[in-house]
Amino acid sequence: MNEKKNRWNYKKYLRPFATSYFIGALITLTYFGGTFQYLLHKDDPAPNKYIEILKKLHHFSIDLRFRARGEREVSEDIALITVDEKSLEQEGRWPWPRLKIKNIIENLLSSGARAIGFDIIFSEEDLNATVLSLRDLKMHPATPPQMLPIIDEALAKANTDNDLAKSISKFGDRLVMGVYGDYYYNGFLYNGHRNMCTHAFYKDTSEYLSWSHTTAPVVFDVSVMFEDEMPGPWSEIIKNHKVSLEKKITDNYLTTNNIAAGQPLTKTQQVYLDREIRAENSNYCDRWLDEKSDEIFSQFKDSWPAIQPDIEGNPTFEQAVARLREGYPHNPVRAVERWWHNYSAISEVAKNIGFFNAIQDSDGTIRRTPLIIRSGSNYYPSLALKTFLVAYGKTTESNFQMQFHADEIDPSFKKISDFQIVDEEAKKIGSIPVNFKGELLINFAGPQKMYPHVSVADILSSDEKLTYTKKVKNQKDNRWEEKTFVANKSEFLKNKMLLVGATATGIFDLRVTPFEENYPGLETHANILDNILQHNYYIEASKDKEAQMLISLLVLGIIFTFVVSYFGAALALGMSALGVTGIYFYDKFFLFEKGTVVPIIFPLMLVAGLFLVLTSYKYFTEERNKKKLKSTFEKYVSPSIVNEVLSDPGKIELGGRKERMTVFFSDVRGFTTISEKLDPRALGDLLNSYLTPMTEIVFKNKGTLDKYMGDAIMAFFGAPISFPDHATWAARCALEQLVKLRQLQAEYRKNGLPEIDIGIGLNTGDMSVGNMGSETVRSYTVMGDSVNLGSRLEGITKQYGTKIIVSEFTYADIQGKFVMRELDWVRVKGKLKPVKIFELVGEGTLASDIMETIKWFDQGYLHYHKMQWQQAVDSFNKALAVNPLDGPAKVYLERCMNYLENPPPVDWDGVFIMKTK
Repeated sequence: MNEKKNRWNYKKYLRPFATSYFIGALITLTYFGGTFQYLLHKDDPAPNKYIEILKKLHHFSIDLRFRARGEREVSEDIALITVDEKSLEQEGRWPWPRLKIKNIIENLLSSGARAIGFDIIFSEEDLNATVLSLRDLKMHPATPPQMLPIIDEALAKANTDNDLAKSISKFGDRLVMGVYGDYYYNGFLYNGHRNMCTHAFYKDTSEYLSWSHTTAPVVFDVSVMFEDEMPGPWSEIIKNHKVSLEKKITDNYLTTNNIAAGQPLTKTQQVYLDREIRAENSNYCDRWLDEKSDEIFSQFKDSWPAIQPDIEGNPTFEQAVARLREGYPHNPVRAVERWWHNYSAISEVAKNIGFFNAIQDSDGTIRRTPLIIRSGSNYYPSLALKTFLVAYGKTTESNFQMQFHADEIDPSFKKISDFQIVDEEAKKIGSIPVNFKGELLINFAGPQKMYPHVSVADILSSDEKLTYTKKVKNQKDNRWEEKTFVANKSEFLKNKMLLVGATATGIFDLRVTPFEENYPGLETHANILDNILQHNYYIEASKDKEAQMLISLLVLGIIFTFVVSYFGAALALGMSALGVTGIYFYDKFFLFEKGTVVPIIFPLMLVAGLFLVLTSYKYFTEERNKKKLKSTFEKYVSPSIVNEVLSDPGKIELGGRKERMTVFFSDVRGFTTISEKLDPRALGDLLNSYLTPMTEIVFKNKGTLDKYMGDAIMAFFGAPISFPDHATWAARCALEQLVKLRQLQAEYRKNGLPEIDIGIGLNTGDMSVGNMGSETVRSYTVMGDSVNLGSRLEGITKQYGTKIIVSEFTYADIQGKFVMRELDWVRVKGKLKPVKIFELVGEGTLASDIMETIKWFDQGYLHYHKMQWQQAVDSFNKALAVNPLDGPAKVYLERCMNYLENPPPVDWDGVFIMKTK
């Protein structure tokens, strides 16, 4: 009686909170808090999974708004000069001799082009057949010495790099050559005082020199102590240490790879050596000025007296180090570890350079672009930005200015607020709104070919006419259609900003954009250039608008909590749909089309979420028990078991109960290695193609899916509906998965994908099973020592070279039904009592060679436990003679050979100790 009374009081206590009004208020506050956290942490360098999910939703909403907006008008001053299929058919396969590139430049400029940007790198010398032949002739021992000057003269003529370099030197004021940079693995890696170290390393490289002679290449950070760079004595120390590090890495590399000193390295070897040197340079900057790990810390300290008088405040060395380490401003601008420049003959004469790096959001889509990238403390412009500056003659350092400000929350965090373009009198003539990392949100014009595509074939042709393809709006129905036009070459190209790149299938980069999944990378630069030209920027919501949105969430939450709770489902649906529509159109006409991007997902999800949750709450309270059971089990077991549960809910008990069951664990071997070979999308597809059929096999054999653990599957047999032969069904499930695995492996080999191999562990015993977890999140699962043993059996399959290992407890339930062999006596970690383990080989009659292998293995196994090492070796060798790939025989042969040399103690019990989980 008292128990019933307590239970009644408990429900009475909770009853005021179990109302749709309270739940609606709770949802509203949750959305408010989640939105506040998102706005606070959305720009963190490594946001948590919750923030990352919200960012993906926000990005997806941007894509939808772009598509809903549709195509827009573009500037007539931009065109793309494309290396397309037509060009390849006319001029031959890519890459072309540099003489053709020279002709392209001169033909475009002679037709009146205003500026040309190259989305191409000419990173290597043009080794055409003539150059190679002449070099071979020059090096041939039979070549007379008097012929060498003639050959050198012929080489100079055949080297088309010189022709291109002369053209670039002549017309460099209107050319922007493309470069590419490799980002550090984390764009925020070199912040604070370490940035000064990387700058010292960087400015002593050929890459720095390639940038340094171009127009407006450098803008320095503002240090907390030194005006621009570290003082001379420290620079000299780092310079000398860099030489020392490079020598150390080089010597180690030569020794490791058995390369004699002075022996020329192959191109591949040089690439790997350069990579190791850069990595060591980066590692050093991580420990710079750390007394415990900086190996030359004492040198900096010893040199300080010569520097100290010139520093404001005359700090001690310790004070100076503390100021640098604690006060140097953090810099969120993306940092490049290495630049890939054009071939030296070209880069030495180029007057303007711009990078064409692309950045992708976490879903692989390009939505924004860095207008600047830094190396150390040097900032460099993008291809589109530099092309614009060149076209309008704003190429000096004073013409382009970056505005910095300290973060409101963390003053040591230096953020970019604005890019400004000024004239020679320092008068502002335009600004480019960017985020704090110097990135522009791209206002895409639409799908590809919104800008004219002109084939390079037409540029190289002597014909005065050219054809171009672009999308135009049909005035009858306002639909955009792709059309081809014919124009006079000089008239069309006059005063245009041109971007040159490849669009032919197989040689150009495809990008994912809000409008298309296969979008030419070249055209992204055209969109950026167009944004700068037309000032049609999109900017993220300001702090004021974010505050307004937070307030609006509270108001919307209150209104729609009342609407959905008070009115019936039909009317609530209509008013919620009206609310969602109103939010969408407000954003469309008053925000997005005005150039402001706000995270519209939050008010939309709040209204939709309130309707769905509160309406569902009403519905679920009417048929709670049946629906609760279905929602709990339908994703874990086969439909037939779900129906059985729902037909008689009394057969199961929610919450923990003790049950004798069989647990099943399978795991993909070497999954980390496989994941490193595939991009995220391909890896996901591969994993889905494996998990789907394997899960179906679990369901087919009356199994319950517990969870996926990455590439691993955990399941159990014997719940929620108990049946006595659960071990048999589990064993059959494991064997059927191996059959399916062989089919998948053949398919993967056919498609050039990595092969998947798995290990499976089975154990039978008493387990706790039920709907377990917290008050808010629960899962139907099993736990206990028997579960842990099953997991560990799966983990040791690779040690024995087997696919399936079962415990002695599972063996006891299925012996006589399957072919098995005893593998070992093991003592698992955390247990004192050893467990016998068995390999599950098959069901029914197996091939004679399999049975022969098992026979000899069993004999060897008996000799092994009798400590008859030589007899055991003979038997295991006979097993391997039948099947050279038999894993257990190999393991025991190695053990026996070791015991022949180093016998175990007399009291050896034959138990193998598992030292890992």
